[in-house]
Formats: sequence, structure tokens, C-alpha cells
Amino acid sequence: MGKEQKIDMIAVSKRLEQLIPKYLESLANEGSEDYQGSFEVFEFDEQLLKALTKTTYAAEHLDYDFFMGLIHAIIVNNGVHDPQEAARKINEYIETTNARRDWVAIFPFTFNELFHHFPFQKAKDENLKIGAFTVKTIPYDFDSLSSTLKSEFNLEDLSKTDHGHQTYQGSGSIEKCPIILLEVHGAQEAAFHYAKKKVKYLTNLFEVYGVLAGRKNDSWPVNGITASHAFLASKATGEIERSPLFSPTRININPDADFYASIDKEFSTYANMVINHNDRLFARLKSALNFFSRAINGADKVLGFISYVIAIEAIFSRDKHTPIRITLAEYIALLCYPPEERVDIYKTVKKIYDARSALVHTGKIDIDHDLIEQTEKIAAKTILHTFKLYHRLNSSGEGKIEDRFFDHLRDLRLGVSMDG
Repeated sequence: MGKEQKIDMIAVSKRLEQLIPKYLESLANEGSEDYQGSFEVFEFDEQLLKALTKTTYAAEHLDYDFFMGLIHAIIVNNGVHDPQEAARKINEYIETTNARRDWVAIFPFTFNELFHHFPFQKAKDENLKIGAFTVKTIPYDFDSLSSTLKSEFNLEDLSKTDHGHQTYQGSGSIEKCPIILLEVHGAQEAAFHYAKKKVKYLTNLFEVYGVLAGRKNDSWPVNGITASHAFLASKATGEIERSPLFSPTRININPDADFYASIDKEFSTYANMVINHNDRLFARLKSALNFFSRAINGADKVLGFISYVIAIEAIFSRDKHTPIRITLAEYIALLCYPPEERVDIYKTVKKIYDARSALVHTGKIDIDHDLIEQTEKIAAKTILHTFKLYHRLNSSGEGKIEDRFFDHLRDLRLGVSMDG
């Protein structure tokens, strides 16, 4: 069996058959007053990028800048103008340099711990293994990080020079904050993009569990270090790259023994879903986690309340012919609560949705604090129980999982199924 092609060479060569003649023609205009540059023939061709990213490997691990640099080297610098040969060399380079695109992502983060820096508290490294993620709950200096990357990720010779540079440029976060570690693969920008999405999902899930464990912290963080950068350590060279984050990696909970006890095998299963799940129901869960995190981290409590409701709607909103107020109330009561609590929850969810509607449609600008707290807990419980059902459905049965999810909810409403 031959090696798997990293790109679809047929698709790429066919597109290059159209572009290389245009490129060669444009070279004839070099030096003229209206000359815009010949390489733009490749740079702005959308069909070429689609051809280059047609394989799963290329779509997940390579990016536009990587391909443009490679095409420039092959076609412009080395003068390869035969489309088939150019496509072959692109694929060959990707295959032969594959190992250079192995990284360990390092994400410094902070918990929102009120007494984090008090000297009488000695932090303990929980060293959490969560699916593909490793979470070190205390800071690691260079020697500790280097040893961990070597023993757990087979990364030899972490660059001490790079570590010192990135400590300085990254506000000290790589050495002074707890860290999340994750193996990633791909061109640098693609690897950063992949890792950022995965780690954000994990921290969002942590916050749901933190609320359920009663460990949400409403105070502002006291840690003076901002975890506003992510890092990639190359498994080939030991060099460390840095990328800024749109928002700091901060988990808005104050962890304790009860919180860590909740991070069980079930949590690891749900966390690891982000590595290899892409169906529509999972997309709903990711959206719900995103809005839940926006709510828990936002300074505006009213907007936070609306975000909690949107998190719930992201899971259940589907049938445009059914009033969403009734749908949410019934689904949440049946899926997440025992029979003796369902009537009260049904009434509470309707009250929550009425408050949401008043904020959006009547100009009301405030809301009862207790109702916000209730909504937060109901949203967290809804997300958790949807994960439970999603996992069950994913482990058995055939057909689209989103359809089976809503069929199950329908059966609950009709009393056909009693298992929430």
C-alpha cells in the first residue's frame, strides 16, 4: 500500500494547469507601469485554496500562509512550471517535513481564586489527565516544564533560550501560571488555531462543572498575571512559538476538593469529544458552552442572564411551529429533573423565558438576582444532561444523532420513554 497523499494532487495539478500559464504571462509585464505582481495569480485564487485543502489532513493541519510560501518556493524560486510536477513536489515536501509540524500546545491559565497568593495556602498540582488534555494546576518553571514535556510528550531539548524569551514577552505567564498541555499537529498558524478552539472548549466545560459543584467565584481575579498568550513547543527542535489570545485563558471558578472530585471519567469523555466529534448536535453543545462561558465571565448580569437563556435555546430550539417558551420548559423538566421536581422546574423555566422576553421586547433593564442564579444553575444542568444523552445516543443506534436526540425528547413528552 502506497503512502497516503497529504494533498489531492489531481485536484491541485488541474487548478495549476489554469494558473501557471497566467503566472508566466504576467511575468512578461514585469516592469510595466501597471504591473501588480505575478504571484497574485496564486494568492487570490479561491479555487486553488479549495484544491489544496481538499484532503482531511490538509484541511485540518495546513493553512493558507503555509501553502503560499510553499508554492512560491517551488514555482517562483525553483522555476517548476509543470503543473503535475509542481503538485508532486508540494505533496513530497509536506510528507518529508511532516515531523516538523508536531507540537505541544502550552496554555497558561488562571483560576479565579480569591486567596490564590496568600502564603498560608500551598498549592497542590492535581495533574489532571483529561482525554487528550493534561492540566497542571500549579506553575512549572523551565526545568519542571522541560522534564514534563520529555516524559509525557517525548519532546526532547526544550529551548531554554526560547523559554526565557517567551517568559519575558508573554508577561511571565508560561512560568508563573498553571498550564494546559495538548499535542497538536500542523503548520504553525493552523496548529495555534486548532489548539485555541480545543482549549477554549475545555475551559468552558470546566466552568459548567464549577457551577454545578458550587464553586463559581464572582469576585475579580487577584492574580496579577494575565494569561493572554498561547505557546507551541516544537517536538522536532524544542523551539517555542507564541501567539496572542483575544481574551485571557481564565476559568471563572474557585476550585476545591469538591470541584476536583467532579472531574471524573465522564468529564474526560465529554472533554475529549472536541477532538473527534463534528455532528450537528455536538455543534449545539459547543454553542451552548460558548454562551454559558460568556454569561459567567461577563460583567453585565442582565446580558449574562440572556446568554444563559441563549445557551439553553442553542440546544433545544428547532421546531419553529412550537412555542419556544413551552418547548424549553418541557424539555428541561423532562430531561434533567426527577418527576417530583418537574412541575416546579417547568414553571421556573417559563418564568425565566418571560423575563428574557421582557428584557428584549419591553425595554425592561433589570432582573431579579435570584432568577439569574436559578437560570445559571438550570443552564449548567441542562448542558450536562444533554451531554449525558448525547453520549448514550452516540454509543448506540443508527441515523443522524440530532434527529435521534429530538425523537427522544418527543418520546419523553409523549410518555413513551421515561428515561431522561
